[in-house]
Formats: sequence, structure tokens, C-alpha cells
Amino acid sequence: MLRAELHTFANAEINSVAILGGGIASLLVAERLLALHPSLAITLYCKDEALAQGASGNKQGAVYPHLQGSQSPLASLNAASYRFALDYYDNLLRQGLDFQHQWSGVLMQAHTDELIARYTKVSQAWPKLAEFIDAEASSNIANLPLPYPSLWFPEGGWLAPFEFCRALSSRLQANFDFNLHLQTEVHNLSKDNRGWRLGLNQDQMSGLFDALVVCGGHLSSQFEQTRHLPIEPIRGQVSRLHGESSLASLNTVLCHKGYITPSQGEYQCFGATFDRNVSTNQHCPKDDERNLVQLQKVYSDSSWSQALSLEDVVGSKAGIRANSPDHLPIVGPVVSNNWVANNVDKNNGKMRRLDKIKYRDDKGELSYPPSEWQGLYILSGLGARGLTTAPLMAHHLAQLMCGESLTLAPKLQMASSSLRYQVR
Repeated sequence: MLRAELHTFANAEINSVAILGGGIASLLVAERLLALHPSLAITLYCKDEALAQGASGNKQGAVYPHLQGSQSPLASLNAASYRFALDYYDNLLRQGLDFQHQWSGVLMQAHTDELIARYTKVSQAWPKLAEFIDAEASSNIANLPLPYPSLWFPEGGWLAPFEFCRALSSRLQANFDFNLHLQTEVHNLSKDNRGWRLGLNQDQMSGLFDALVVCGGHLSSQFEQTRHLPIEPIRGQVSRLHGESSLASLNTVLCHKGYITPSQGEYQCFGATFDRNVSTNQHCPKDDERNLVQLQKVYSDSSWSQALSLEDVVGSKAGIRANSPDHLPIVGPVVSNNWVANNVDKNNGKMRRLDKIKYRDDKGELSYPPSEWQGLYILSGLGARGLTTAPLMAHHLAQLMCGESLTLAPKLQMASSSLRYQVR
């Protein structure tokens, strides 16, 4: 695995940044960059008529980590992200950012013997984050009779992603040099010795930017410079029940094969479907039925489940998750295969010795040569846990771009690096 010093790719000076995408990843990158350097000029480009129209557009989304019964990179990154996200959202709430949320905890139901064994190991590996509890305790927490034991995350919960994105955008526009361009599709990226430009609608070109961050979800790999990144689209449709269904008394997020959020008064969400390599986000009535059938199959002996019908479904939202092959985010600089071939030892994945590179910077010191795509970065591959992992990943990327000390553990820097697929 690559062991490069990631600051090799930091820009010497950044005054202007373009960010592509209209979801939570793009807005969090903007917020984290401005937290480090309030004088930055940031322009966000979104192809839709409004923000949060894609995977970040759900009415309710759960916040909890993907843990395993070991200290694997996936589990460790999720654990670190979970702690960071809870503090991050709470800090914004204390600052007055207004978005619906409820830290009601999350119950992951162990509805098979395999899950009982797995969740028991998770609770043992991560005792400060999760606890394995029996069906009676689960029922008391949920305020609903549940037939299964659970992995319990007492600090988790849900928030409204679409509200969060729009509230954060409004704050950034009011307090910083943050410009939002909606209904603006980016077709290509180009760089010269002055900076980056974007090819826009009707053959127009953007102004120059010192740095460019691609946060386009499953569309992030559509450009020539990002085509090598293995980002898989996975379609998911979330359905909504009216506020007085047989599930209205639920007090916590409930996960089974899908998930159910508590009612926020008018509706509560449940789902979601999981369709690989499907990139259409049009609503499909049959998927509401699939969500209902899945819920009723898991809870086949529960009266509250069997009392539901399609007449209780009042709406739905389909979105496309951006998934990576190893289920870890894809974060960091984007460089060409040619740059990797010239600067990384193919035998061990480490950076080549500087005396072998024989490149000197402007000060005459031995250094790695800048990438021909210097200043290009990405944050994608957040999958189904974007609300949990996005805050820390955006924070890490902002630190990297600005040449700040990196707080993310070195093994997690490498595990989530966008370069990892080029050096394996």
C-alpha cells in the first residue's frame, strides 16, 4: 500500500476553489475549507435545480457506523468517523444551524443466528460505541414489541439530509465568499500553468481556480482525470409512511435488512432497495412494495408490521449511492497513472527515494515533481454511510489541501486514499 507523505500533493497556495456536486460531501468540504481559511473564494457547481437532489435528498437519514468484530481499516475508519460526526453535527446545532434531527439511538436487529454471532463480536470489539442487548431491552428502547436482540448505538440517530445541506449552504453564502451555481453541468476539466477551468453548459468555460474538488457521488468518475476510479452506482429507494401508521410509536432508528426511522410528526421513512449498477433516480411504485415486503418478511409475526399496507405509503425518494469496491471512501488527490509509475516503487508501493527521482523544486531542493493534475482532489465512494463518514473525510481533505497537520490516523489515511487503486 502507498506510504507517501500526502502533503506532497498539497497546493503551495490556494485562494480559489471549485467544488463539483450538490450533496452533503461538497458542502462539508466547503465548510471545512472555510473553517481553516475563511478568506478562500469557493464556487460550488450543481447540475440540479436545487441542492440535495441526489443521494443526499432523503427526508431522514440514519447516523451510525459500519463496524466489524475487529479493528479492521473499515471498522476503524467508521468508528473514528462516527465520533467525529456526532461532535460535528452537535457543534453546528449549538451554533444555531437549523435542521431536523433526533439523537434517539440506533438498534440493529439480530434477526438471524449469524447476525447474533456477528453483533456479539462487534460489541466486544467496540464496547464504547455499541452494546449487544436482548429482545426485551430492544423493545423497551424502541417502544415497540421486537422479537430479536440488537446491537445498540445509544448516541446515534437520524437527521434530515436535505434540510442540513440547504441550511449549511445558506450559512456559507451569508458569511463567506461562497458562490452557488445551480443548473450548471460540468462536462470536462482542464488545467494549464495558471490553474483549473471547467467546461460548462453551452460550451462555456469557467474562470480559473487554484484547486478543484470532485464530489459528484456516483458521477465523480465521469471525467478523463477520474475515470480510473472504481465508483459503482447503487440505486436505493426510501419509502415514507404517514405519521399515524402502526409504526408511529417507534422511538429509535430500527435496522433490519433495511431501516426505519422514528416519525417526525408528518411521516417516517423506511427502506431501502439496493440495486447495483442502476443509475436512474426516478421513483418506482414497485420499490415501495419491495420495501414493505422486506419489512413484513423480517417481522412476519409482529402485528405492527402486518398491519401496514401500501395505502400507508405517502411518498418515496430514490437516490444513487456511490460505492467503492472495498466500501471505504475515496478521498484525496487525483493523479495520473503516469505520475504513479514514475514516483512510486511498484515492488513495495512506497514512494521512490528522492535521490532516484532527481527532481529539484524552485528552491533547488530534492523533491517529488508536481503531478500534471496538481490541485485536483476527490471525495466520493461514501456508500450508505455518508452521513456518518462525510464530516471526517471532508475535514481530512481540507487539512490535506491546505497543508495542515493531518489528524486522521496514518493507516486510515492510506486506507481511504484515492491513490490506493493505482498502487495495489
